[in-house]
Amino acid sequence: MKPRELSESVLLGWKLLSFYSLDAAAQLTLCGETEDWFCKESAHRNGGANYLFGCSIAAETSISALESMAEDEGAAEEAACVREFLLELKRLPPPEDSSVWSFAALPRAAEWERLRRLARAALAALNLDCNPPRRAFVIDELVEVYCYRSVEKFRRCPGPSDDQTGASSPTPASRAGGEQ
Repeated sequence: MKPRELSESVLLGWKLLSFYSLDAAAQLTLCGETEDWFCKESAHRNGGANYLFGCSIAAETSISALESMAEDEGAAEEAACVREFLLELKRLPPPEDSSVWSFAALPRAAEWERLRRLARAALAALNLDCNPPRRAFVIDELVEVYCYRSVEKFRRCPGPSDDQTGASSPTPASRAGGEQ
């Protein structure tokens, strides 16, 4: 299944799925930095957790576009391979778990190896070549991070609730509930 015309979401999904299919060394060369939006990060404890978690949030949406494309083309088995990858991605522990969410864990954690294997299988099922990004993703361009920022970092914006009770503080979105 080779898509004729790719939407931005499908192209991003392909790049993200390709990123996840790479071996750990290649993934590490494509990893970047981001702010502490998803968890408190320390270079010694869980360096890279926010970047990796940001990629996973972006992947849930963008790689779903690949699943939808496969379903639209009547490729149920191919869509199932993509769905299996996405389910495994959602099963990962919370971003505070440094045994998974860190650059140091990327080459050694069994969870990442399973994701790499499933990503390669999904690409093969979709008949797509590996098409990794040329440079690190910029997380705040992929994910609406405002809802993850701590209250100290959040800049209040006037909203409908300001008229009655004043501006309300944001709360972190629930990953399990699918909100962002």
